[in-house]
Amino acid sequence: MVYPHGFIGANSVLGDRVFVLAGCTINHDDVIGSHTAVTSGVTLAGSVVVGSQCYLGQSCTVRQRLSIGEGSIVGMGAVVVRDVPSNAVMAGNPARVLRMRDS
Repeated sequence: MVYPHGFIGANSVLGDRVFVLAGCTINHDDVIGSHTAVTSGVTLAGSVVVGSQCYLGQSCTVRQRLSIGEGSIVGMGAVVVRDVPSNAVMAGNPARVLRMRDS
């Protein structure tokens, strides 16, 4: 499901049951895994890979050519400048690991 006022760039792929709220920018060549929530105002630069079962918090930003590991949570307003490991909880600018989720 993709809400209004969002942009999905060329060659981007969204998995099954991906939920994209209003005002998101998903740039070229991004891949978003199944069962992922992309909340309002999220910006993904080009060639970003988001694993399945992730949650990207409101207005977070992810730099180009990075990966967000499966089951990770990126907090509201976070600025991701390096790869995110699976099951991590990230927040801040620049984003850092707050803790790891139980798998």
